[in-house]
Amino acid sequence: MKCRAFEGDLLSKTLDLELYYNWTGILMEPDPTLFPKLIAKRRNAWLLNACLSPDPTPHNLDFLRKISKSSMNNSSQSDQDAMMPDRKSTYRDGKGHVWRKLRIPCFPLFSVTSALQVYTIDYLILDAQGLELQILLNIPWNDLKIHVILVNVQSIPEGPSGVKFFMHSKGFTLISSTGHFYMFANENFNP
Repeated sequence: MKCRAFEGDLLSKTLDLELYYNWTGILMEPDPTLFPKLIAKRRNAWLLNACLSPDPTPHNLDFLRKISKSSMNNSSQSDQDAMMPDRKSTYRDGKGHVWRKLRIPCFPLFSVTSALQVYTIDYLILDAQGLELQILLNIPWNDLKIHVILVNVQSIPEGPSGVKFFMHSKGFTLISSTGHFYMFANENFNP
C-alpha cells in the first residue's frame, strides 16, 4: 500500500514490484490534479483519490497545492480563472507563488483496508506531510497485520526518534534509513 502515489511512476517505490514480482495493492493519491494521471497509468492496484486520516474517523483536511508562478504569469485571465475557480481558496505568498487550498477526503487506514477486505499489508509506504506518526497511532494493530513499513520522517513533529520509539513499541525493528525514509520490519514476520 502506498500513501501518496503521485502519478504512479515518478519516484514510485511499488512500480518495480508490480512489473517484476506481480505485486498488487492500494495506491492513494490525494491531489485531484495528479489522480487522473495515476488512473491513466493503468496500474495493477486499487486506486483511491483521498488521503489517510490522522484520526480514527474519516473527515476532510485542507491541503495547499502550489500553482507555479511562471504558469500564472504566462496564462490568460480566463486560464487563471479555470485554474482557480474560487479566488477565496487561493493565496499568494511573498515570492509571488500562488497556492490553492483543496479539501481532501481522508479515511483511517483500517477503514480503507477493511473496505477492500485486506487485513494483511506486506509493504506500507507512508508519506503524509508530517502526519505519519498520527496515522500509525490510529492503526488497530491487533486487527491489521503489517510486515514492512517505510515512513517519511522528514516533517514529523516528534522527529525520527519519536517514530523509532513508537515502532519499537509495536514490535518493529528499524532495518534501514536512507535520507528521510526509515524502513521498519515486524519482528514476527518471516518471509
